Amino acid sequence: MYIPRLINSREVDVLIIDEFGSDMVVYCMPENATFSILPTRNIIPLILKISFLFSIFKRLFKMQGIKKTVLFSIIDTLKPKVMITHIDNSQIMSYLHSEFPDKLTISIQSGWRCESKVSGFPKALGQFFYGFGEYEKKLLIIKKTNFNEYIAAGSIKYGVYKKYYCTEKKIVDNDICYISCFVDREKTNIEGLEAQKLDEKLFLYLVNFCLENNLTVAVAARGISGSDLYESERKYYKDLDVHDVAKIIPRNGVFGSYDLSYHSEIIVNTMSTLGFEMFGGGKKVLFGASKNDFELARLWKAVKNFEKLPSYVLLDDLTLDGVAVKLRALIDMDNKKYLTDTESASVYYMNHRNGLYLDDLVKKKINEYLVKH
Repeated sequence: MYIPRLINSREVDVLIIDEFGSDMVVYCMPENATFSILPTRNIIPLILKISFLFSIFKRLFKMQGIKKTVLFSIIDTLKPKVMITHIDNSQIMSYLHSEFPDKLTISIQSGWRCESKVSGFPKALGQFFYGFGEYEKKLLIIKKTNFNEYIAAGSIKYGVYKKYYCTEKKIVDNDICYISCFVDREKTNIEGLEAQKLDEKLFLYLVNFCLENNLTVAVAARGISGSDLYESERKYYKDLDVHDVAKIIPRNGVFGSYDLSYHSEIIVNTMSTLGFEMFGGGKKVLFGASKNDFELARLWKAVKNFEKLPSYVLLDDLTLDGVAVKLRALIDMDNKKYLTDTESASVYYMNHRNGLYLDDLVKKKINEYLVKH
């Protein structure tokens, strides 16, 4: 059910499309630019202004459908020169670019994507797409997604965290951070269920390795403290961890999981956006989806997401010995050598090695456009 909601009628330079991820997109705003956020989910945004009603009436004759009619009429009324979103799995920016080709439209990748329909791209994007790495450009071509210009710029959230919120420490908080992929078994699909099966075994082998080697391990949970998800997740891992080796840390705050993983020596995960973000940032990461000849990655149609990664960050055998061999190699590897040897793969999958942050790149693009228009 869609609920009508009145929005601000003030004209702006930049309109952020959708509230999702808008807390990151605001970092891309030039200092003197005016902007507002347009909510789009489960509501019908309306403006109390005659020009908006006139635009609605005029566009109804174009038979564009009520959603597009309202959206386009909002653009007519607010007159933004730039439209930007953190949504990367919707065609909304493609619609806007087609209807308003003289305006600047920008999309920013929000999550890990692969060839599977479970986690892919839409049929078309807007004018500029800022993605994680060079791989996503190839994925867009494979998926036959229409796009205009692609920029490999890493993750906006990682960049904002590293630039504004990260405190460098000489000593890590944990030896190992395990990124949870806990799911509600009744609400997930076959891909999610298979990922959790791997998660269960990988976690067990990890805590056993840490117990035997006197290492600390913390789980970056998906749930927020006090939520039903966190309580179920905490019970799930505590039931597995009979020796109470691991700390289960809720996802509190915007950057809670980033802080936890960044301030750990090694990050272990099946396959996750956060895992790739940390790999792109130069952290030592072990991916579990490659186990048993990429069994899980094949199910997700995600083999290409791992094929250029060096072998020492990819789990081969889902056994206690298999996990131990990989973790010992990462622990013993010199940090400088690790950074050098993973640089090309990092740029390919999560480009954080160019010294530039995505918010700076987008801010510059928007500012240059506003100056000319």
